[in-house]
Amino acid sequence: TKQDYIIALKSIKVNTKVKNESNGSILSAGIVSSAVGNTAKSLISVNELSDIDVKVEGITGCLKVYGVNSTSMMEGNSEIKLSDVDIYTNTIGGESVENVGIKGDAGIVNVIGKANISVTANDLQDKKNNKVYGLWSTNGGNINVTGTTNISTSGGQEIAVVAGTEGWELGEDGKLPVVEENGINTVNLNYQNGAGSDIKGDIISGYGGNITIGNADGISTLSTRNNNGTLTLTGDALSANGGKLSINLTSGSTWTGRADDYQDADLKEQVESGFFNPKFSHDIAASGTVKVNLAQGAKWNVTGQSWVTELDGNGVINLTNGEGSDAVHIGTVKGNNTFVVNLKPDGLDTSDMIYVKNGTNEAQTLQINNRD
Repeated sequence: TKQDYIIALKSIKVNTKVKNESNGSILSAGIVSSAVGNTAKSLISVNELSDIDVKVEGITGCLKVYGVNSTSMMEGNSEIKLSDVDIYTNTIGGESVENVGIKGDAGIVNVIGKANISVTANDLQDKKNNKVYGLWSTNGGNINVTGTTNISTSGGQEIAVVAGTEGWELGEDGKLPVVEENGINTVNLNYQNGAGSDIKGDIISGYGGNITIGNADGISTLSTRNNNGTLTLTGDALSANGGKLSINLTSGSTWTGRADDYQDADLKEQVESGFFNPKFSHDIAASGTVKVNLAQGAKWNVTGQSWVTELDGNGVINLTNGEGSDAVHIGTVKGNNTFVVNLKPDGLDTSDMIYVKNGTNEAQTLQINNRD
């Protein structure tokens, strides 16, 4: 029979501690909404602060911990609506660990207000094969945060945001399966609607993933005099297997990290030789897209080698952080960007490099940092 649930709360505080000294599985969460069955609906709404602290300890076995989890199955419709939210999740031990601040598993999570998310995993036996994420949208999930966004993770692979569906396979023609048949996984972080935001960790968009950091329509109109609407992002931006990732930095915002759209994965010989990154749960069989838009007054501090599908805006791309050669490979360049580089005439292998496939008639500025 169909059962619908609607729960409305003024505020909520959850403090949970679970310990298992035997070999077993533990599942613990702060707020859970689940809708199972055709047309079934579940809605949880919290109008004021949600304070969630979940800690699980297990010597071995499977540990699953969520601050917030919205799950829909068999065409159900699950949604969680929150105002300001503080989430702390912590695991100790475990052989198979899934530790996530907010998970949208075919369900919807909307946060209108400030989101502070801290995810910690202690004593992981295998960091590469466990999931320690700030936000994770999968199986057609949808996560939206409109306001200040602070995310940090530790103890895993330092991954802040993930969007993608697991368990897919290439078709007989060697192409990706149709995304719409398995669900589009979206994450929208509208940090420009709050005060200064801080995200520490990688942003990863895999098969069916669609991540948007910031709203590209208004990135150049926000004041930075009182730190409103800015983001400090420390981590890499990675997109593969048809995933989409867009990073839009307002004036006064900074990003330190590298980007990779895995464009070489579209080459048949690369796929056959095994194109792999341990931060993806699936082998990389195709490229994704990474679009970067920098407002005037925004800065991207490039680390290592970066590949972006599109670069737009009027910001600064700084390649002088490392001691060796940093490089940015750009599919299409737009706007009026400023590139800051170190050049060494007697050692090009240690000079910073800029590669552009599709150029523009708009002016680009090249600033040589070590010209003196």
